[in-house]
Amino acid sequence: VESELDRELEGVNLMTVHLAKGLEYQVVYLTGLEDGLFPFKISKSNPQELEEERRLFYVGITRAKDMLTLSYAKRRLLFGSANTAEPSRFLFEAGLVKGEWKAKPSLQRGCRVKHPLFGEGRVVALSGAGEAVKVTVHFTAGSTRKFLMHVAPLEVL
Repeated sequence: VESELDRELEGVNLMTVHLAKGLEYQVVYLTGLEDGLFPFKISKSNPQELEEERRLFYVGITRAKDMLTLSYAKRRLLFGSANTAEPSRFLFEAGLVKGEWKAKPSLQRGCRVKHPLFGEGRVVALSGAGEAVKVTVHFTAGSTRKFLMHVAPLEVL
């Protein structure tokens, strides 16, 4: 039972986005919106995990009734190392940051890449613009696949 004192006290609730499902708050702050944190670096190589984090991002931004603040750091001390970071790809996908997501600047024709399902290959073509950029990869196993670059789980080798 909530007491009168509880109703008068204002405070901050700190929680994960998972715990915020189904709840609403007057003001919401989402922090750490850097690629490698949200989405977490491991999720980038797994399309299902990446999609789950994309859904959680949507959950987070829809919890605010009156005010939503989103933040990311250009440099962050993480596990004792100073790292530069790109804004989360989700900010670009939602149109909240202008421009194109640039966390794959070295992905170009001729470079070697690795896909978690198809293995190693070589980029043979890039086409399109913006979110519609497609990358075509010929894999050493013999297949050739085309991916949307902004969601492709490709690691540059």
